[in-house]
Amino acid sequence: MLRLLFLNYIYLKQVKRVIGEFSQSTDGPVFIAIAGIHGNELAGVSALYRLFQQLSFMQPKFNGTFIGIAGNLRAINAGKRYISIDLNRQWYAEKVNYLERAPKYLLQVSEDVEQKELITLLKRLLRRYKKENINLLDLHTTSSEGGAFCIANADSRAQDLAKSLHVPVIVGLEKVIIGTTMNYFTSLDLPAFGFEAGEHYDWQSVIRMEAAIWKCLVKLGCINQKDVPLYDYYDDVLMQLSLKNNKVAHKIADKLDTNKVLELCYRHVIMPDQNFEMKPNYLNFQPIEKGEVLANDVNGPIKSPLNGMMLMPLYQKQGNDGFFIVRPT
Repeated sequence: MLRLLFLNYIYLKQVKRVIGEFSQSTDGPVFIAIAGIHGNELAGVSALYRLFQQLSFMQPKFNGTFIGIAGNLRAINAGKRYISIDLNRQWYAEKVNYLERAPKYLLQVSEDVEQKELITLLKRLLRRYKKENINLLDLHTTSSEGGAFCIANADSRAQDLAKSLHVPVIVGLEKVIIGTTMNYFTSLDLPAFGFEAGEHYDWQSVIRMEAAIWKCLVKLGCINQKDVPLYDYYDDVLMQLSLKNNKVAHKIADKLDTNKVLELCYRHVIMPDQNFEMKPNYLNFQPIEKGEVLANDVNGPIKSPLNGMMLMPLYQKQGNDGFFIVRPT
C-alpha cells in the first residue's frame, strides 16, 4: 500500500528529467539534488516535488540556484531498482568516456541511455555555472530499517555540508565501491555527498530528505533560516538521527559522542546464482562482531570478517551488495 501511495503521489507519468529549478539570480551557490538513481527509491523524487511546490508558492528571497533531477526515469516508471543494470555502478571512467562518444540511438541498454542523458545534462550545467559554486547531493533510501546517514567524498566542502545534517557521515566509499555517482562527481572535482534517508516506503524518509535539503540550502546561503517553514522541526528530525540517539548503536555510544565520522571498511559482493539471504532484522549501525553469522548463500553461512557496525543489509531482490561494515574512524 505504501508503495502505491508513493507511486500515486509523484505522478509517475509526469516525471521529467529536471524535476524543478528555482532561482532569482544566476550568481551565488548552485545546489543540485539527484533522486531516483535507483528507480525503487521514490522518496527523493517525492521530496523534490514537495520542495519545488513550496518554493514556487512561497517565493522567498533566494541566492543562487536549486535544481532537482530525476535519475533512472525508466526504472522509476516501472517501479524497479533498475531495468537491466544497476545505474549506480556504471560511472567509472571507461563507461563514461564510451557513453560520451556513442550516439544515443545506438545504445541498446536502458541504463546506458539514462546515463548518457544524465551526463549530457550535468555537463551542460557545468558549462552554465561556475564550477566552484556547484554542490551535489545524491538522494537514496535503503531496503532495511534503521538510521539515516551521509556518504561524502573527500572534498571538505561536501563533508562540511554532510556534517551539518547531524547524521553519521561515512567516508571511504571510493575504496570499496567503483562506479557510483559519487565516483563520477569526484572525478569532476566537485563537492558531493549522498543522503540515505531510511527505508524505501517509509513516509518519514520523505520528511528527512526535505529536512536535509532545507538545511543544505540554509548552510550554503541560498535561503535565510527564518524563511524556511518548520526549520526548527526539521533540525530536530535530523538531530534525532544522530548516532548518540540511535538505539541500536548504544553499545558503542561512548565512541560516537565525539566522533560521528565512520569509515566504510567492508563490502560483501553477491555473485549471480548464489541465493544470498540476509539474516532477518539487522538494522543500520547495529554493532556486529567478528565471526557473527550475518547471512547465508549456496556456500553456507556468511560470517562477519571484523568487528564493526552493520550498514545497508540487503532485504530486496535486486542488488549486488549484500551488506557493508563501517567503523568509527
